[in-house]
Amino acid sequence: MRGFAVLAAGASVWVLRARRSRHLPSLSLRAAARRLRPPRWAMWSLSAGVGGGAAGLGISNVPIIGSALAAMAATVPYVFATSRMERHRQAVTAAWPDFITLLRGQLAGGAHLPAAFVAASETCPSGLAAAVQAAATRIRAGADFVVVVHNLRIRLADPVADRVLLTLIQAHRSGSRRVSELLGMLGVSVADELRLRGAHHAAMTQQRLTALVALAAPWVLLLLTAATNPQAREAYATGPGPFIIGAGGLATALGFWLAHRTARLGQPARVFT
Repeated sequence: MRGFAVLAAGASVWVLRARRSRHLPSLSLRAAARRLRPPRWAMWSLSAGVGGGAAGLGISNVPIIGSALAAMAATVPYVFATSRMERHRQAVTAAWPDFITLLRGQLAGGAHLPAAFVAASETCPSGLAAAVQAAATRIRAGADFVVVVHNLRIRLADPVADRVLLTLIQAHRSGSRRVSELLGMLGVSVADELRLRGAHHAAMTQQRLTALVALAAPWVLLLLTAATNPQAREAYATGPGPFIIGAGGLATALGFWLAHRTARLGQPARVFT
């Protein structure tokens, strides 16, 4: 039984690594969000669940413990994907102040807005580089600036991108001479928001680690107890044992959800969609 469990766990890890290697980082939040939809993530969750359940069953030799660990492991790909999408969103947002500074520098040198956008894209920060450079390529090819920037805004699907790109669209349409000043104020606003979010993230790091330890410790102790104590293994496998483990699993899921909700800093809504 334990040998089969080890083989199943190893196969699941191999499937997860193989599937992960096929995907490159997303260029937009909308594209990243599409990765969370079935059936692509069904295979990831199934593989993680099989691996976690097989490992738990192999160690404890108690089916209900293996089932509980399988259910928990099945959520890991989704949690990983949402964390990766959040990091990508933060990288995109963090790049806007630098891009605005580059754009203002080009405008101060006398370039008109489309040419300033193209020039700024050449040294754009990495979080925005791929998307902005693709838009600049279309502008160089003669595409309408407003259409290109509007499509970029749809592609990024981000509140900060809405604010910056709609400012550029309106400035280009109206021929505003104060676009550099407006972008400067917008850059200061975005930078202040980033500092606030960075301070919040740093303050919550220790709490996140503590919550993770509190979540994992009871299950590690349960596995070790079931693996080394035949009487405990028998108690958990029969009678009220399955109900206790099921209640513990529900409590763990609820605690994780509450910790995630309380530690999360809300995102600004997209007013212009």
